[in-house]
Amino acid sequence: MIVNNIKSRLKETKEGFNYIEVTPKEILLWGGICICNHCGKQFLNENMYLVFVLTDTYCKHCFEEWKNRDKGLTKDDIEFDLRLQKEMSLKWYDYHLGGKIYD
Repeated sequence: MIVNNIKSRLKETKEGFNYIEVTPKEILLWGGICICNHCGKQFLNENMYLVFVLTDTYCKHCFEEWKNRDKGLTKDDIEFDLRLQKEMSLKWYDYHLGGKIYD
């Protein structure tokens, strides 16, 4: 079942933002072109990171930079993003990874 597959693949940053490591094949299947939305480089032979709160796909280097830098977010900003993530992230990942988890 796709929901269980997505849930089992979800990981979280220390702030609680979730993400999924995706293969180039998965990216191409949803119509992506394996380009990091931060640095703009193409990664056809490396996994990337699909991040709901960014609504982007990042290469490993840019993803690690994003995870480790001070994002300057207030507590209210983080709480808002986490509420939105709780409501919508599974549908968003499902859209990208081709499952059917909702009617």
